[in-house]
Amino acid sequence: MAVTQDNATRRLDWLLNPVPSAEFLKDYYEQKPLLVQGRGADRYRDVLSFEALDTVLTTRDLKHPDVLAVDASKEITEEDFTFEGGFIDVLRITRLYADGATLIFNQLERQWPALAGFCRALQAVLSADIQANIYLTPKKSQGFRPHYDSHDVLVMQVEGRKHWLVYDTPVVLPMRRQNFDPESVKPGAVTQEFVLEPGDLFYLPRGIMHDARSLEGDSLHITAGIKPVTWADALVELVAQAALDDPTLRRSLSPGFARPGFDRTGVRATLRALLERVAAGADADRLLDHYTAEHVRSRAGVLGGQLVQTRQMRGLNADTRVAARQHLLYRIDRDGEKVRLSVNGTTLELPGKAEAALRDALTRGEFVVRDLGGGLERLPDGLRTQA
Repeated sequence: MAVTQDNATRRLDWLLNPVPSAEFLKDYYEQKPLLVQGRGADRYRDVLSFEALDTVLTTRDLKHPDVLAVDASKEITEEDFTFEGGFIDVLRITRLYADGATLIFNQLERQWPALAGFCRALQAVLSADIQANIYLTPKKSQGFRPHYDSHDVLVMQVEGRKHWLVYDTPVVLPMRRQNFDPESVKPGAVTQEFVLEPGDLFYLPRGIMHDARSLEGDSLHITAGIKPVTWADALVELVAQAALDDPTLRRSLSPGFARPGFDRTGVRATLRALLERVAAGADADRLLDHYTAEHVRSRAGVLGGQLVQTRQMRGLNADTRVAARQHLLYRIDRDGEKVRLSVNGTTLELPGKAEAALRDALTRGEFVVRDLGGGLERLPDGLRTQA
């Protein structure tokens, strides 16, 4: 089994430069903020621009909550910027923007190919869900009051300048259901203060309080939300897997446990015994195989140009120059005399003798078909009909 990262690590290195990705993962990830500045105003122009955002807003049939309008100084409801049925009213939402509201484009990687490829690269190297939310804030405005997020964020300042305040950490690495509650959680002392300029990057682990306000011009930034598989998730899955094999785990709690005066002695002993049984049978490889398969299966392909490629396949021959797509998430499984490639939500089955050539094709970059390694005398039939 294998999951490729192709040049995904290089993409993360580019994002973090001059901090190496290995240093980031060792010293910062889920531990402390990282601020990278002074790298040039046009750094993210190939990923997103104000003009691209305008195209998305005015040419797509977007619905709430694809786009939101928020303002720290007043409440804005869905009805203030949508038609009946939830579709975005472009005139009313841009009027709110003109009056100081921040526009949030949720999961814009679903609408903009450059963002989709960028998120796929991060997914490949981090083995986590990546969601790109875009924040467009008018000058001297603020979308949110101090708060924390239940996911890590990588903030990329595209245009304008934004003044950030970072506070304390009321909840260390909160789970997704531990959402911020403004009534019960108040910010502590400021621990970090800075201005993000175009081209800057800020990484913030989940649970750290923060807020930000645009300065003399409008601000546009990308927030890449990182949603990993946690050990809590893994332990829940481990128990679920164990229950498939052990009927003892499928038994009910002691009848009458909720009645007043119930003797809990037996329940305590049973719980300890069951935890020991689960621990004794825990299989880390099985657990990782489960999450690897799920990670690959749930990633729809970034398939720009697929229609053109499908037509070009008619002329495929030994002299055709080909290459695997960038940031491709896949896994290869061997099953007897067959080898299976899982990629882009589908599975391709080939003869086992094609495995070496398959791995070569997926990892070597651009090549001429006749130079494909792996000792194949001819292309497997499956490759003649698959893009």
